[in-house]
This record gives sequence, structure tokens and C-alpha cells, in this order.
Amino acid sequence: MFEATNTKYAPWYIVRSDDKRQARLNCIRHLLGLIPYKKLPQEKPKLPDRSKDDPYDDLATLEGIQFVAESA
Repeated sequence: MFEATNTKYAPWYIVRSDDKRQARLNCIRHLLGLIPYKKLPQEKPKLPDRSKDDPYDDLATLEGIQFVAESA
């Protein structure tokens, strides 16, 4: 199958997967390496001054929410 379908236009690549985690990372690195890119100039964003009138309370928004128990 490889001989019949492996072409310059659509090449086959084999990922060694004895270590699944490393295989996934290698595959992602390979795919990202195939994409041509160039660095674009970026302007620094202009942010407004932070308002201290009404501070955000993140715990108040979580009242009544069910969480999964965490193991020690």
C-alpha cells in the first residue's frame, strides 16, 4: 500500500509509537514543522487603566456549583 500511495504530493509518514505520549508530541512537532510561516510584526496593545471601583470576586461566582472530589 505504501509503494502505491506514497507520492511527493501526498507522502506517508510513520510515527513510532512505543511511547504514546512521545509519539503524539513528535507527530504534532512534525505537522507544525510542515507549515511554512513567517514572523509578523506586532504592535504592543494599548490597555486602559485598571478600574478598582468594583473588585472581582471569583469565589462568589462559584456558589452552588458542584465539583469533582480531589484525591490527596
